[in-house]
Amino acid sequence: MFKKIVFVAKKHNKMYNKITKIRGEFMPNIVYQILFLILAYLLGSIPFGLLLGKIKGKDVRQYGSKNIGATNVGRVLGKKYFYIVFLLDGFKGFIFVFLFRFKILPYEWCLLSPIVYGIASSIGHIFPIFLKFKGGKAVSTSAGAALGYSPNICLVGIFVFILTWLITKFVSLGSLLGASSVFISGLVTSLIKQELLLNLTSIPTSNRWPLNLWFVIGVLILVALIFIRHKSNIERLKNNTETKYEFK
Repeated sequence: MFKKIVFVAKKHNKMYNKITKIRGEFMPNIVYQILFLILAYLLGSIPFGLLLGKIKGKDVRQYGSKNIGATNVGRVLGKKYFYIVFLLDGFKGFIFVFLFRFKILPYEWCLLSPIVYGIASSIGHIFPIFLKFKGGKAVSTSAGAALGYSPNICLVGIFVFILTWLITKFVSLGSLLGASSVFISGLVTSLIKQELLLNLTSIPTSNRWPLNLWFVIGVLILVALIFIRHKSNIERLKNNTETKYEFK
């Protein structure tokens, strides 16, 4: 599916080159790089969990863990809403990373690496400007960023998350181990230069960003953000007081 999307987008290469040439005459690349960083942050700041709760007549910040993320929304509103919020929050991290990684957006507009825009979205989710900088834990948004760069790495993280959750019923532990597995698999993938499950390396390098050091550093930052936001959960896990989670 990824290959088809990229193929269709790049079919119009002549138009792409014309647009690149025209915009280069008006503004330097750094302006676009910063603009898309701001857009990624603002998109990340959209509190889909809170908005969905409001539509259903509940402020999720007043229930359960008081978090606006998918887990608490699922706890308050039910299983269906967990999936809806997880996908919407994931999209926030996914879209700009995907568009830059496969050069659907001009690569000159990308600062350092596509993963940087996933970090910007995750920071927006954690510190949303629309909620006085009090947001969620960025697990879904970070997962979306990983998916946008490499579906293989994201699939590893999701598998570890689901397996951990099914065995322990601790969503927090699943999130932490899933995030760690994303970093490890990202590091290994960048070293061997092969994306094994979906062989995206078959896409010409002219149409995709490589799995390089910036990517690994970016994933490490995302994982660090998740661990920092789960500090209280880690303490409860150590003290065996963490709440187990099952859907209604």
